[in-house]
Amino acid sequence: MTELSASVLENLNQITDSFIILATNSTSGSRISKKSDDVILVALARTGVTLEVPRRSCSRGHSFILQIEANVHDADGEPVRFETQVTGVIEEIEGDLNERFEVRLEFRQYSVDEWQKFLRHVENRQAEANRILGELKK
Repeated sequence: MTELSASVLENLNQITDSFIILATNSTSGSRISKKSDDVILVALARTGVTLEVPRRSCSRGHSFILQIEANVHDADGEPVRFETQVTGVIEEIEGDLNERFEVRLEFRQYSVDEWQKFLRHVENRQAEANRILGELKK
């Protein structure tokens, strides 16, 4: 097993961001996220997200309202709070993952500038994580 030095761990901790996703199925009128791990962010896209949600919480074509809150870090490692609300439509649903679905939500109403800024931030954080982890391979 590769050991992580204290400095590498400190750097990883500085780039770790936390996300809270609050979701409402506006088609059915039901709130999806009753606790923090009900809706899990799987992937980000230019105009949407992939989420893991409880089974039977939605169907293809349903509208979702997401409140995304993130405690992120800027390039200097300083904490920054990001919040946005988006409305989207479930475009795809993938099978049964232990009583859960993986869904692709395509945004319909959102701030393009805000979302693009958030995507750039996540990309930069990923590049930094890759750089730090690459040091372990040396």
